[in-house]
Amino acid sequence: MPGDSPETPQSLPRRPNLRQLKDQAKDLLKSGQAASLADAQFQIARIFGFPSWPKLRARVEWLGDLWAAFDVNDVERLRRLLSDHVKALIKSRAAASQHEAQDQIARLFGLTTWEEIDTRLTSLQDGGHD
Repeated sequence: MPGDSPETPQSLPRRPNLRQLKDQAKDLLKSGQAASLADAQFQIARIFGFPSWPKLRARVEWLGDLWAAFDVNDVERLRRLLSDHVKALIKSRAAASQHEAQDQIARLFGLTTWEEIDTRLTSLQDGGHD
């Protein structure tokens, strides 16, 4: 939380909540630790290792969409969301190739390879939560 070293960003919770993050930013503002709401949001983004509040918000919203699809076993939507994120990473130059983007996403979920994601999606599609 606020006050932690920016060199060691915190991980987002498994199911991050944008409302809670906004409330944390408001708390920073109210406590005088931030000069403006934008400054407070930037501080929260940096705590979690993001360069800006919009980048943090986009990640939280994307994760929310993934969880919503997962909760109803919508594997096609999961695949589409993941594929769209691969394309977005490449377009933003956060990844130089499809393979690099896929590896980044795999690591985000604590996996080693994209193939592990695909295996888990296939398992989910076949009826089991992994």
